[in-house]
Amino acid sequence: MEKKNLPSVDEIKSLLLHALYLNKDDGYCIETKKAYVILGMDFETSDNEINEIYPSGLNKFQTDIRIAVERLRKENIILDFKDSGRGIWKLSPNGIIEARKLYIETFKEDPHESQDEITKSDIEQIEKENNFSEGQKKNRLSSYYERKGKIRT
Repeated sequence: MEKKNLPSVDEIKSLLLHALYLNKDDGYCIETKKAYVILGMDFETSDNEINEIYPSGLNKFQTDIRIAVERLRKENIILDFKDSGRGIWKLSPNGIIEARKLYIETFKEDPHESQDEITKSDIEQIEKENNFSEGQKKNRLSSYYERKGKIRT
C-alpha cells in the first residue's frame, strides 16, 4: 500500500471553509471535534496517517489543521474563540463572503441558491441567533443581611 501524504495547510484551509460555509443552518460554525472527523473523511486519510505523531509528541494532522485555522484567524476569516466560543470555529462576516466566493469558484454553484447575496443584516441576524456563551453568571448573595434583608441586633 502506498503512503499518501497528509494534505497541505492550504488544502485544509480550503476544505474547512467549504465545511463552515455549508453549515449555514448552524450559523456558519462547526465544533472542532466534528471538523477533525469531516476533514479526515474528506481527505481519505487512514487511521495511521491521522494518528501520526511529530517527534515533539504532537499529532501531525491536528497540528496542521490548527495551523490552517490560525492563519484563517489572522486573515479575519474565522472568529477568535472569544467571539465564537471554545471548541467552535465560526466564520466572521468577512469569512462568510470569502467562503461563498471560494465555494462558487470551486463548484460553480451556491448551495444556498435562494439567497442571491448575503447582506450585512443577514449576518447580524445570524450573530444574534447563535450566541455561544460559555455559561451564565449567577447572582449570589454573600451575607445574612443580603439574603434576609434584616440587620442583626
